[in-house]
Amino acid sequence: MNIYFYFWQKNNKMRKNLSIKTVITFCILLLTSCSNNDESKDTIPDEKSILIKKITETVYYSGDSETSTSDFVYEKNVLKSVTSGTGYKTEFEYNGD
Repeated sequence: MNIYFYFWQKNNKMRKNLSIKTVITFCILLLTSCSNNDESKDTIPDEKSILIKKITETVYYSGDSETSTSDFVYEKNVLKSVTSGTGYKTEFEYNGD
């Protein structure tokens, strides 16, 4: 009976020791993982950035080619619309995200 109690007590200490190490490891991983810091997120457009005004695309196929253009319209360095050469217009609306 003494031998059984000795092994059970020793095994219980090992389990407790392993549990403590597991909890400490989990806490360290939790604290050093991802953060929700959005300070580095740049939401204001850079005044010196280069904005695309027009794109001209030429597609070559079977000895022939087809050219299309897209014009970009900005308001305070924020894209407002894109108009294709065929007359289709795509407008953008921002909700602050």
